[in-house]
Amino acid sequence: MKTIHKYFRPSLISASLATLFAASPALSQESDTTQSAEAEEKIQVVGRRISETEIAIGTGEVTNTLAVTRDALLSAPAGISGLKMLESLPGFNVQTDGALGLYEFGNSVNVRAFNLSQIGFVLNGVPMGRSDAFGGSPIFRYVDNENLASVVASPGAGDVSAPSYSSLGPIASYYSVDPSDKMGGLVSMTIGDDNLQRSFVKLETGDINGFKAFISRSKTDSDLWRGPGTIDREHIEGKAIYTFDQGTTLEFSYVANDFFDYDSPSGTAATFEADYYYSYSDSIPEGCISADPGVYDFNQDGTIDDSDFTPVFTGSNCTSYYEDRINVRDDKLYSLQLNTYLTDNLMFTGTAYLEDKDGYGVSPDSYSNTLGIYTDQAA
Repeated sequence: MKTIHKYFRPSLISASLATLFAASPALSQESDTTQSAEAEEKIQVVGRRISETEIAIGTGEVTNTLAVTRDALLSAPAGISGLKMLESLPGFNVQTDGALGLYEFGNSVNVRAFNLSQIGFVLNGVPMGRSDAFGGSPIFRYVDNENLASVVASPGAGDVSAPSYSSLGPIASYYSVDPSDKMGGLVSMTIGDDNLQRSFVKLETGDINGFKAFISRSKTDSDLWRGPGTIDREHIEGKAIYTFDQGTTLEFSYVANDFFDYDSPSGTAATFEADYYYSYSDSIPEGCISADPGVYDFNQDGTIDDSDFTPVFTGSNCTSYYEDRINVRDDKLYSLQLNTYLTDNLMFTGTAYLEDKDGYGVSPDSYSNTLGIYTDQAA
């Protein structure tokens, strides 16, 4: 990718350079002088902490928590899936299809004995639905890394006060940034392999008599990393906060995610060893188009009119055409949150939200398998 983010450990580099420059002059000295110099040699290691200790280990929390800070979120490649950011946390095993993790059916997360479907996800106090790509509410549809303030996760049992839809297992809470007090904006563009193009635009109103808001839009277009097909994602986020007084705020958030991609086939290890870029066919397989006898027209004399046949797919090998497998999603999330102090030591937080979901997926089945299912049902 043209936008390159490099991770490095200053401590390792510092130690290596110190050893290198300390060893060079020693070659020209006597053995006793060398031993004396090595005995007095000191290596100073300088490091940089990404987050404060109390944030990283969750001091003051009911349960053990781990956090991905905003600095870490912004250090990730632009356009990376919000789910993939969990892989930097100890105990979280995240696997995705592709470097950015945008392919919705290629994601898996394991935390101890829990998998993705058993992990609860929360966005600004709103519990996400199940993480299934078929009709669910996976977190990566509702976040852009540029707008995230932090991700706080409980690898064990989550806090009982967390508004999670699932059973009390691991919980990952995502928090978006508040609008800036200053008027401004941000524009970024990323290009990379597989014809990746991603733009991000954000506008800030600044503080206007207690009111401040932002609106952002990102657009991601890319080819699949293997085989034909594309990934197209348009993501819009907005947030507005009005401060009535020092202890009372009203916050409105809006997320819209328009997503379209093609499926990628799974296979055994032997399949990928034989062809690493194993994928669906970019054209209709040979012999898959034929006439369906059931749609023949008849002439007035009773003979079959074969001048207008309807082409159809036939045969079990004809389900490998990539255009037959698509995933289309159009999801929106509206939330309204009131925060106010009822007394000096008692705060009330109320959240109302509405999720508007739409979409469909297409994945054809072979004729022989469908016939078998039909036969079983008929029996």
